[in-house]
Amino acid sequence: MGGLFLMEEKKTWVKNPGSGIGWVEGALAFFFPAKLLVSYLISVLLLLFLSFLLWKFSWKESWVQAGIVVIYLASSFCGGRMTGNMAEKRRFLWGICFGIVYFAVLIIASAVFLPGGFAGAGRLLWAAAVCAVGGMAGGMTAHGR
Repeated sequence: MGGLFLMEEKKTWVKNPGSGIGWVEGALAFFFPAKLLVSYLISVLLLLFLSFLLWKFSWKESWVQAGIVVIYLASSFCGGRMTGNMAEKRRFLWGICFGIVYFAVLIIASAVFLPGGFAGAGRLLWAAAVCAVGGMAGGMTAHGR
C-alpha cells in the first residue's frame, strides 16, 4: 500500500505506512520559519552581548571568534530543540535539518550583505558542522510531542 495519504487522527502525511520511512509532519514544516526567526533573534542578542564584552574588556580576536562559534552552537541548539519538541520521531534528524537550514540562511545573508567576505572553505565547513551538531544536540534533548 504505497503512495501518500492523510491520516485523520494525527493530521500527518505518511509515505509508505508501516515502513517508518518518510514521515513529514505538516505542523513542523509550517512552524519551521518561526523557529528560524527565534533562533536568529537569539543570535542577534548574543552577538550584541559579545560586542559589548569586546568593547568593555578589549578581548583578543581569538576569544571573539570562539564566542561567535559558541553563539552559532547555542542558537542552532535552541532552534533544534524547538524543532525537536514538535517532532514525534527522529528528533535528532529534525535538529540536524534545522542546523543545516540555519547555516544556509546565514551564508545567504552573509553573501548578500558582505559580498566576497568569506573566510575560506575550511571555516565554512567548520561553521556548518557546528550548526548541524548544535541542531542535532538540541533535537536529541527535546522531549517531543
